[in-house]
Amino acid sequence: MPESEGKPAKSPPPPPWKPEDVVAFLRAVEPYADKYLQFQRDKAEAEHRFARLGTSHDWRIATVSFVFLGVLVALMSWLTSIGRVSGDALLFLAGTITGYIFSMIVKFRWYGPVEDEVEE
Repeated sequence: MPESEGKPAKSPPPPPWKPEDVVAFLRAVEPYADKYLQFQRDKAEAEHRFARLGTSHDWRIATVSFVFLGVLVALMSWLTSIGRVSGDALLFLAGTITGYIFSMIVKFRWYGPVEDEVEE
C-alpha cells in the first residue's frame, strides 16, 4: 500500500498578509480594543473608589476604638493611682489593649486587590 493514500494532500501555505490587509484588520479591531480599554479603566476606577471608601470607613472605626481605649486606660490609670484598682489589673488591661491594637494594625494594612485563584 503506498504511503500517500492514507495522508491528505498538502495544501499550499496561505498567502502572506499585505499591508492593506493589516490596516483593514486593525481598523476592524479598533472599536473592540477601545471598548476593552474603557472597560478596564472603569473597572480600575471602581476598585479604587471601593478601596478608598473601605479605608475611610475602617479608619473611622479605628479612631473611635482608639479614643475609647485611651479613655479606658486613662480611667484605669487614675483609679490605680488613687488606690481603687490594683496595678496587676492595670497591667492586664494594658497588655490586652496592646494586643488588640496590634491586631487592628495588621487588619488595616492594605495588601492590594484580592485576585481570584484559577483552578486548573
